[in-house]
Amino acid sequence: MLRQTFHRCKGFRRPLSTIVNNSLDDFTVGGCVKEPKVIIIGAGLAGLSAAQRLASAGFKDFTILEASHRVGGRIETFCYDNKVLEFGAQWFKTGLNNSIFNLAMEEQLALQSDNNSAGIFLSPEGLPGIRQSVGDIGYTIFSEMKSKLNKMDCSADKVQRSVLDYLNLRIQQELATLSGPLQYDVYRVIYGLTNDLKAEIGIDLSLASALDVHGMASDSGRRVTVPRGMANLLAPLLREIPAESVHYNKQVDTVSWGTQVPTSPRALLMCHDTSAYEADYVLVTVPLGVLKSTADTMFCPSLPSSKTEAIKALGVGHLHRVFMEYTNPFWAGDQPKYRFARCMDEVNGPKGWASTISRIDYVNNTLAFEVSGQQAVEMENCSNEHVAMELTNLLRQYTGNWIPFPSNLLRSRWWTNKFFRGAQSYLGMQSNVEHQKELGSPVFAHNDPNNPILLFAGEATSIGSHATLHGARTSGIREAHRILKLTKAQNKI
Repeated sequence: MLRQTFHRCKGFRRPLSTIVNNSLDDFTVGGCVKEPKVIIIGAGLAGLSAAQRLASAGFKDFTILEASHRVGGRIETFCYDNKVLEFGAQWFKTGLNNSIFNLAMEEQLALQSDNNSAGIFLSPEGLPGIRQSVGDIGYTIFSEMKSKLNKMDCSADKVQRSVLDYLNLRIQQELATLSGPLQYDVYRVIYGLTNDLKAEIGIDLSLASALDVHGMASDSGRRVTVPRGMANLLAPLLREIPAESVHYNKQVDTVSWGTQVPTSPRALLMCHDTSAYEADYVLVTVPLGVLKSTADTMFCPSLPSSKTEAIKALGVGHLHRVFMEYTNPFWAGDQPKYRFARCMDEVNGPKGWASTISRIDYVNNTLAFEVSGQQAVEMENCSNEHVAMELTNLLRQYTGNWIPFPSNLLRSRWWTNKFFRGAQSYLGMQSNVEHQKELGSPVFAHNDPNNPILLFAGEATSIGSHATLHGARTSGIREAHRILKLTKAQNKI
């Protein structure tokens, strides 16, 4: 039986202000301090983190406009029948430099080490699959390969390379040291594991810049999950935010900003339900995928060309989770993790969406799968019956056994949901950290170059921490600090 390690975090309190260094620890509004009106678009982790920071500084005149009926954004936990299913983010890393780990410790949440061990590799020939000792060799080689890619100075290259370019070269070098059946099985193990990395990035590795993985180098620590559900991370944020400050089902259609009429508000937001909101500062925290589909029509006047170019250049990855429930599970509760060994053409070629699945996870009587990349969009457009049949056929092929049809199927739908339009951002072959920096930069009115109106937060704006919960949270705090600094300056404190 694989050991599951639980951690109970007690007795540690890290002040919110230490997450981002600043000189605003003691600054609060109230009394003679004039408070600006702040509108935050989006109640995901970035928006809630910004609102919590403003609330902790005494701000009261802020409103969060959430387009859907719930908070949390891409943290979506579904609990029922003694199961905790994560449709969105499912892990983060330990370390005092990780704001999400700090949040978990402040909330004294029990954490569980993510079981990301080698496990057993299944092959298309059916059980018993690839020998575990061989699987361990391939897993070790791939882990070292990924670690070196993290630490590699990709900026020295004259030509930007893809993640796949780097991996293919290293894989061939490693395989050259092996021979015979061992070489072939290790080859299949390693290429099967590339689907794990594809799931982390959310796109075909040939389309992802090596800079994307290199940017994760500083994100050290162990991967941990929250057994009671990732949504519990939101509780300490919501406790500090007045309930009346969060307005649900408020899809923002237009943001009019930078008017030159002195009596007009600095910004006016119109929602789909015809409600209107005035603001001195607008903090936009919607996902990159939403900006890609709405930025051209959402802002009046249009955003600066440098901002729109950054929105177009940065990539949006796709990752969907599929859960298949069984009335009578056909596996043991202490069964090791199963992974799929693949050939290179299966992983990199134009195969069906099932070819992107790297492993099988277990949640009580439920099997969990991850589908990534553009194939995830393809899968999202399929019926539940078709998805269940494809996965059942996959299991039958790789086990050589007759696997029953599931009694129920649940899955995420991040792409077709117009309030998300994808899972997370990534650096593509035509993008770089300068685009991330530009995406997170404020936008000023033409007649007021020292006082911005539009601010931007979200994981896609976080250099070195994009596609992570930590990146989303710190970006929200970063922009809240910007508002605090501006307020302090305008009140000449």
